Amino acid sequence: MDDRLVHSDASPLLTEIPRFEQELEPAYGYERPARPPIRWGWLNVALFLATLLTTTMAGAYSAGAPVLLSVPASLPNLMAGLPFSIPLMLIVFAHEMGHYLVCRHYRLPSTLPYFLPLPAVLGTLGAFIRIRAPVRGKRELFDVGVAGPFAGFVALLPFLVYGVARSQPAPLRLAASKKWLKQLKAR
Repeated sequence: MDDRLVHSDASPLLTEIPRFEQELEPAYGYERPARPPIRWGWLNVALFLATLLTTTMAGAYSAGAPVLLSVPASLPNLMAGLPFSIPLMLIVFAHEMGHYLVCRHYRLPSTLPYFLPLPAVLGTLGAFIRIRAPVRGKRELFDVGVAGPFAGFVALLPFLVYGVARSQPAPLRLAASKKWLKQLKAR
């Protein structure tokens, strides 16, 4: 049917705009797949436990109770590292689960978090998830990307409030500050 006959009162400039009568297909060309099943892999669990151990060891070391796994007598020192490792692991876990749950919402196949242990300094290099399919749009990419930091921030808030409430002001060391000022003026 000629477009001019249908829209006889339209201006000639607007008749060249295509008009769609039927529903458009999705831009990505296929329907969303069903939600993929949750797969608990032994590697995910093993890496989580190894990261929990290394962060606990790092926390114990920073608390002044070093732990050597080869010396069984030092294993009770691990308890001194739990106040460091449990909040850290919960924040990293919440961050990664934020990414993962939004992937599940958009039906993007992804893995559960893989934690990366590091037997020094903080005890971890963090964690990551693997998205096994291309992201279908900018909105999905943004939502998946921003969900992790938001979830991590929400998990951080109780520990932040507790830490600020329990903190005690420390006196300023004037000798150290004067030495620092002298070094700064000397430059």
